[in-house]
Amino acid sequence: MEKGALFSGSSLEIVPVTTANLYLRKGNVNECIIKGASFGRDCDTIARAVGCLAGAMHGASAIRQNWIETVEKVNEPLFEDIEGDRGANFRSMAQRLVAALRAERQAAQARVTMLEQLLVWWWLPTCFHPLTVLGLHFHLGGVVKREA
Repeated sequence: MEKGALFSGSSLEIVPVTTANLYLRKGNVNECIIKGASFGRDCDTIARAVGCLAGAMHGASAIRQNWIETVEKVNEPLFEDIEGDRGANFRSMAQRLVAALRAERQAAQARVTMLEQLLVWWWLPTCFHPLTVLGLHFHLGGVVKREA
């Protein structure tokens, strides 16, 4: 690497600029985005990164309403493609995503419960195992013998 080489689009530039912007603007979403977009160099990435962080800290209500309306209007075709509804918006997409994540979490929790039950069932001591009580002795390959 040459001394004095500049890195555009590199985390070596974006992370410190984003962090400094967030700190200097005290996380104000709108100011962070404006200053990030005005920074120069890889300003679209910087504005996106700092806007995401500040927005995550303060919520969508901290973003100027007219900005949200403008971006939603421009993205109507996207909403129609994804949601099947040209009148959908970022909030409806977020609500659908949250519902999908909750459903997946519930399904994952059900799988964990099932796996825990299977582990307990398969690793019970032989004398207490339900199949032994029925007179079946087994190993992981299947039934070994049945007592008369």
